Amino acid sequence: SFEHINITTFREPLSVSAPFLKHLDLSHNHIRDVGDALTNLPYLQTLKISFNKLEDIPKVNSPNFKSLVARNNNIKMLDGFYSVLCVEEIDLRGNCLEYLQQLSPLSHFTGLKKLRLSENPIIFNPNYRRGVLRELSPMINGDRFTLDDRH
Repeated sequence: SFEHINITTFREPLSVSAPFLKHLDLSHNHIRDVGDALTNLPYLQTLKISFNKLEDIPKVNSPNFKSLVARNNNIKMLDGFYSVLCVEEIDLRGNCLEYLQQLSPLSHFTGLKKLRLSENPIIFNPNYRRGVLRELSPMINGDRFTLDDRH
């Protein structure tokens, strides 16, 4: 865990110093961008990076990646997620997502089980729930999927 230690940037990819990392908590720092620091971590399963200053989802390409918790940042883009298809849980509460179209990168995740988007401007869209479901993969199992902790 690297919580509360005032990290702002990374000098080198974490794959150099911690190639077998499975769980990483970078919450409560001052991180604006992780660049390629989290790529080439094939064992990474969980990333907690809440309460930072991110505007985009960190680029992660682990085939074992299951869970992203990136609450309370300034996230407006989800482009870093195109290469992670096995993710099951995404928590993006308290960010800057305004439009349903910003969620289109999530359409690749057929195994998504839990998505949290509350506390984003997008929730004020009158078709929020239906629109989010339309942006997701039609392969998602509706019986096991929750949006904002609701089936």
